[in-house]
Amino acid sequence: MPIFSAAYPDGALGGTRSPCSWSLSRWMGRAAAPRGNRTDTVPFRLSSHVLLAVAHCSLPGREHTRHAVLPLFFWLARAAGGCSGHGACGTSDQCSCQPNWIGADCSQRQCPFATAFADAALGDLNHDGSIDADDKIDENKAMTTNGTVYEMWQGMGQAEEEAHFYAECSGKGTCDRGSGQCQCFGGYTGHACQRTECPSSCSGHGVCRTLREIAANGLNKRVERNELGVVYESGVTTPFVYNLWDADKAQACICDSGFTGIDCSMRDCPRGDDPLTTGNRWSGDEAPQWAKFKFSSSSSSGSTVFRFGFKGWDGRTTYAFSKVILGGVGGQSPGGVTSAGELPGTDTVSGQFLLALRNMPGGMLKRVTVSSEDPSSTANPKPFCPSPGSVCDYVIELVGRPGKQELMTVDIVSGGAAITTPIAFVQDSNGAVDGNREEITCSGRGLCDFSSGLCDCFAGYFGASCENQNALASGSGGGGAFSQAAGSA
Repeated sequence: MPIFSAAYPDGALGGTRSPCSWSLSRWMGRAAAPRGNRTDTVPFRLSSHVLLAVAHCSLPGREHTRHAVLPLFFWLARAAGGCSGHGACGTSDQCSCQPNWIGADCSQRQCPFATAFADAALGDLNHDGSIDADDKIDENKAMTTNGTVYEMWQGMGQAEEEAHFYAECSGKGTCDRGSGQCQCFGGYTGHACQRTECPSSCSGHGVCRTLREIAANGLNKRVERNELGVVYESGVTTPFVYNLWDADKAQACICDSGFTGIDCSMRDCPRGDDPLTTGNRWSGDEAPQWAKFKFSSSSSSGSTVFRFGFKGWDGRTTYAFSKVILGGVGGQSPGGVTSAGELPGTDTVSGQFLLALRNMPGGMLKRVTVSSEDPSSTANPKPFCPSPGSVCDYVIELVGRPGKQELMTVDIVSGGAAITTPIAFVQDSNGAVDGNREEITCSGRGLCDFSSGLCDCFAGYFGASCENQNALASGSGGGGAFSQAAGSA
């Protein structure tokens, strides 16, 4: 299309009257310029423009048209690729890219940023041939989202001990410039590689949690052993707020009950009281005892469902449920353990409580006992509650559960009865009876097979946790099995 046309008066061109009109056209690229009776292909750069002058003359008896290429070029500021549609072209053919696009022509995607695990030198950002320690680089030239950019150390001029600046893919991955997604190095995960992976994905026996979550809830609290009346624990024993730089970056496995190890691949073995370490010395200079709890319950016609909660040494709480009839039609006798050691029958309230606790998952309380007591009696020991419908005390003794125990919980899920006295430890002259017997893996008389979770007892010891001694027993692995000498009973 012509960009200019004009008819010139006499003398405007060459001093004589001109019967010609002129027009100017702009061509780009490879242009075909007619010359006389032939057409020549004249190459031009895409970034240049050329003017073609066309003269159309009307003379008596003939008309003709002439073309001329004028030596006039316009060089426009055009960046390579037009900034790929992701930026604006500025002076000196330099692109100013839109957010999340980088590169000379804005064709490359930028990957997510997160705080770095370790800061590293950014390199020769201004291309002056050296990495300067204290020269600040224009952040636009550096193509980074950091507010302050130094080639060697971003902490220059910052607050004291400031570190872990934002880095693409957290400095623990490479950026796929085509997709804008981080390709994380081994052991790191997240859209910006901002978190560590848990080893072996916790082997399917645990969950992955951040340090902030672990600290806030004491998720990794664990009793390692009880010896000489002292409880040895690991992990976060008292929850707190953790706000350091790696609070949401470093992760660890929180293992399911019965599993241990950094990747939860190891099975826990049973624990018990060393059969050779008897006497007060080994229980904190007190008489060895199992933990005892007591609570009171009112009566009610109809059925009542109780829920018992027990927290083990791995910090997990396990629940057991028991449905009983405390009064009215079909009311069950409170019952209890007799002086001869006979356990309460399953037709009694104590017997139903005992059955529920002994059937708790994992066999944690397989030797527990439950008895009722008459709260109005002053006798020692107190007798059982007299009849159904009475307000009764119930005493739970964790026989066979070594070590100091945490307070159990008991509440009523349904029914008209009520807990009149909250559960608490039984008190004696030394205070709360919370258990003081030794609690050691395999009772200290065997080795734990962490692949199976079974104790391999030493010769002369047997039981699931090697807690029993027998001169005729011989260790054979397989969870403390034993054999007797030939001819013995």
